[in-house]
Amino acid sequence: MVHSALCGVDATLHRLAEVGLRPEVADRTVIPLGPVLRCRQAWLRRQGLLSDSEEGLVIIRAEHF
Repeated sequence: MVHSALCGVDATLHRLAEVGLRPEVADRTVIPLGPVLRCRQAWLRRQGLLSDSEEGLVIIRAEHF
């Protein structure tokens, strides 16, 4: 799954584990903000969720065990 770091990676990993999956972050990257987040950039900064003009993305792999 491709997941924005803004969504809380640790919480997602925990939830996936709770439903019987073995999740792991398979890869990470940083990209420039896209049009949706750029439109919400001021609000995200006020909420303390964004400090620059880039977004972290992670690839989460989750296997059933």
